Amino acid sequence: MTCLGHNNYSPITSYGGVCPNKREVNGQTGCLFDGKVYGKGDVITVADCLAQYTCLGNNLLSQITQLGGQC
Repeated sequence: MTCLGHNNYSPITSYGGVCPNKREVNGQTGCLFDGKVYGKGDVITVADCLAQYTCLGNNLLSQITQLGGQC
């Protein structure tokens, strides 16, 4: 499911319990944010769609994008 904006989401894709891509990510090559590790290029949404960041890798985050509570 992807956030399309204004509280709209794409249809849910079911993988039947099998993840399409397995990747090894850690806090050194990815980003550690709020106790969770994200991979480079992952979009991080802050609580209740207040804002988003993109993981740039090596614990670097993009500039914040304000969403104002609307995904």
